[in-house]
Amino acid sequence: AQDDYADKEAAIQRLVDAGDAPALAVLQALDDDAVVATSSGQVLLQSGDRFTDAVTGRQVPDSVGSEADPVSLNNRLRGLVSGGLAAARLASPDLAVRQAAVDALLQSPDPAFKKQIDAARDREKDASIKERLDTLWAMASLQDPDAALRYEAVRLVAARNDLQMRELLVPLVGR
Repeated sequence: AQDDYADKEAAIQRLVDAGDAPALAVLQALDDDAVVATSSGQVLLQSGDRFTDAVTGRQVPDSVGSEADPVSLNNRLRGLVSGGLAAARLASPDLAVRQAAVDALLQSPDPAFKKQIDAARDREKDASIKERLDTLWAMASLQDPDAALRYEAVRLVAARNDLQMRELLVPLVGR
């Protein structure tokens, strides 16, 4: 279904969780508004006037692609796509790319990327990025449905003795 956003959200989350090159290519194409779907449900990536099957990676005839409809995303899905791309970039060997990824994710922390954030926290060697990943983890965890994770995030914030980090708790006081 072209406009079934719940199905699209689940599919995008699977792509984010996969995190492999083909999945990231689809996420990038979604971010670039370069994904179309045929009436039979075939998903195609568009590059100029060429179309490639998103599953097989094979080029498809232009006639198939030109009759396909653009895949539409609402704002929530666009955020999931851009956040998923940023989350994938947390694994980059390039320090500047990792810094930019953390910056992007800090703009709108989402528990959907906790798996990638956790992995990045475990492997990060740069102290400044590690500290910002901790902040990102806490921000995402404070929104998590798991009470134990929220509690752990509160403990991390409290242990930091950092006024900016403590500001993360202000919205929770009113609950």
